[in-house]
Formats: sequence, C-alpha cells, structure tokens
Amino acid sequence: MTNKLDDVDLNQLRVLVTLLETRSVTRSALQLGISQPSVSRALEALRKTFGDPLLVKTNAGMTPTRRAEALREPLYHWLAATRGILRGRGGGAGDGTAGDVIAGHIRLASTDYGVLSVIEPALPDILAQAPELYVDICELSPENLNQLSSGAVDVVVSGWDSDPGRVHERHLFRDGLCCIFRAGHPLAAAGLDAPLSFDELLDWPHIMLSVHAVDIDPLAPHLRTSERPRRVAARLPYLVSALPLLQRTDAILVGPVRSLRRLSLGLQLATRPAPVELGAFDYWLYWHERSRRDPVVMWFVEVLARAVVR
Repeated sequence: MTNKLDDVDLNQLRVLVTLLETRSVTRSALQLGISQPSVSRALEALRKTFGDPLLVKTNAGMTPTRRAEALREPLYHWLAATRGILRGRGGGAGDGTAGDVIAGHIRLASTDYGVLSVIEPALPDILAQAPELYVDICELSPENLNQLSSGAVDVVVSGWDSDPGRVHERHLFRDGLCCIFRAGHPLAAAGLDAPLSFDELLDWPHIMLSVHAVDIDPLAPHLRTSERPRRVAARLPYLVSALPLLQRTDAILVGPVRSLRRLSLGLQLATRPAPVELGAFDYWLYWHERSRRDPVVMWFVEVLARAVVR
C-alpha cells in the first residue's frame, strides 16, 4: 500500500496556504521569496496529489474550489502545529503559567514608533518570562497583512486599518500627535504644554519619515487648504537618523505622542502638542487565524497588550 505522504513535498502545502490567501501566483511568490514558476509547479503537483484543480482562473483572479476551501482549516492547523514543533516549545498552554515553555522565534512588523510605544514597554516582561524567545522585528510594509497568512510575519503593530475579516485584531490605545525639536528651540518659549498652531508649525523646516517610500505625514490633508507652504528639510526612512538633525538644527518633526515623548527623555529634545485639528489615531495588533492556535504567538500578543496599558 502506497503512503501518500511519501509523494508530497510538505513545502508545497505552505505554498497552497499562501495561494488560498493571496489568490495570486505572483503575490504568493513575493511573500514566499520564491519564483513564480516554482509556485506554479507546486500548484500543479498539488493538483495531481489531491485530484482537484484547487484554484481556477476567473475574471476576479484565482478562485478556490470547494475541495481547496475544505482544506483551508486543516492546513492552518497543520501549519500552526508545525511551527510550534520547530519552535521547540513544551506541552503547556503557553499562557505564561508554571510549566509552560515560551521559546523560539517571533517575527513582528512595526515602525520605529511602534517599537518605542509598544515593544519597548513589553520587553522587560518578555525577557523575564521568556528568555529563550527571539523577537525578530522587521520594517512595516503594506504587504505585512498579506504576509501573516504565509507565516512570513507572525504579528503586525500598526496604525493602519485592516480589511474587516481578513485578520484578527486587538486595539491597543489611541494616540495623539506632537512636535519634537531640540531643547532650547524657540518653540519651547511658550511652554511645553501649549498646543502649537499651524502657523507655528509652518514657521520651521520639517523632518519627514517614510515607511517603504510612503510618507508618514499627518499634515498632508491640512496643507491642501493652507495658503502657506511647508519647507521639508529632509526625508528619512529611519527615526534614529533624524535625531542628530533635530538636535543640531531648528528643524522639527511631527509624530505620535507616546513614542516621541519617550524618545525625548535624555536626548536634549523637547515636545509640544500638535494642533488639535490634526486629530488622533489608533494602534492595533494584527495576527492571522493560523496564529490563534499558536500559544507562543497568543502569549506574545497578551504581553504586548498588557504592557501598553500600564
């Protein structure tokens, strides 16, 4: 009797998980870091294994067959269990209680702001309770929510809204905006608690940050109706690169309150609230259905959520 498992390359099952989420050979190849022909060959082999087309081309893209939809849930279970084995965790429930082993590798996507306001407050607990857990933080990108399905990313920290129903989410906190500048800057003369006006913001050159070439620019909607232009002194991909520019010039930067106030401590920088018209935004944690069954990922989500409410 032939064992069908001998005929299957288990890596092909991961390809199928990604195809079911992206419904695209091109996007699946990008997420998995392999060529499009490799994805196509894997799909062809899986079709022979299951005796079913699995995904068929339509005007709306690739559509899963009923057989493929029936495989979705078992594949998520299999992927979560496999990742758990490779992490080498023990048999506990993974909630941090006695007997649990929280170890292995978590890949998280975040901006510098997310690291300062979410990861940094949680890191002491992570190191104390899970010294064998390795947290790999990668730069936030527009593709991260898609990457959750393939396992390229486990958790996303973001102020971006997700598509309803695509992923699991947890609200962390609502944050406002402030302006950061060097200590002794003329903007500090009016006191550090007084909100800035738009005119005050536009009096000074700005440092701007971008994420994957997408500007983090809370002023953009308001500048469309402003009679005054804004002078951008520099646009940078990393917050750490902006620090010496802020410390040595009169340039300013507008960003989230929690992270910039934390950053200003001990760095000869100061902050003032941004104009109230700029509003506020929400920070979220996102993870995929497959991770809901992974006790290490869910423990990690709980630790982050607890840390930000202290």
